[in-house]
Amino acid sequence: ASTVSSATASTTTPTEQERAQHALTQLSDYAHDSYAAHGLLFAMLLADPTFLAHNEQLDRIHQHYGQALLKITLNAYEQLPFLRDEQRLPLVELAIPALKEISHEQFRQLRQQLTQLVKADGKISLFEWCLYRLTMQYLEAHFESAQARTAKYGKMSAIADACTVVFAYCARHGHSDNAMADHALQQALSAAGIESSIMTAQGINPQQLKPLNVALTRLQQAYPHLKARVIKGLLASIDSDQQRLPVELDLVRTIAAILETPLSEFG
Repeated sequence: ASTVSSATASTTTPTEQERAQHALTQLSDYAHDSYAAHGLLFAMLLADPTFLAHNEQLDRIHQHYGQALLKITLNAYEQLPFLRDEQRLPLVELAIPALKEISHEQFRQLRQQLTQLVKADGKISLFEWCLYRLTMQYLEAHFESAQARTAKYGKMSAIADACTVVFAYCARHGHSDNAMADHALQQALSAAGIESSIMTAQGINPQQLKPLNVALTRLQQAYPHLKARVIKGLLASIDSDQQRLPVELDLVRTIAAILETPLSEFG
């Protein structure tokens, strides 16, 4: 009897691949629903349960959105470990159409809650930065009548320093070895048509995101053909070691959205 029971259990226990597919399907369903999509984003920002910030985040979600959304958030959080890292940010993009259906007041509340959840543990990871910037890039353009940016920079020399900063961030996050990071930076500069810089990848602290934000603000004012060269440089950086890491893909995906330069143009 015990043998039959064991055999039956082995055939009914989901495989790792099946669990991963189930998780992706359920989270994709959340992304297509404007209410559940909130929980999906919140789940991606939850701190590790061993940190006090985790419970503070849950309390905040419960206080502002109630038990129902808290339950969705926790369920999404339980499913996230079954995903590959590179599957997470595309789910955020998948949620954008549904989130555009919420009211303007709901958007303002969402923006405030995302900001507080990101800051809850006193530090901002690159993924959290990508999630927030990507979401706001699309939703602020939809809900707020922001004045269209006027292209200001038509020569690469005007944005070379900003490009170097952005390339250095990508190189640092993609390579733990200093020599490989510097090589990636030089590959990016070459692909973008910028003369080699005296700056090295080690000149950037990857945990300090303000210089990255400042550089991107300048690059947003460049003409489209220069923005395309920025993306070309980033792709050269992540391909410098013939290995595209999830963190690199997240960074390039987010920067491409911020610069309104579709990655599809680059194959």
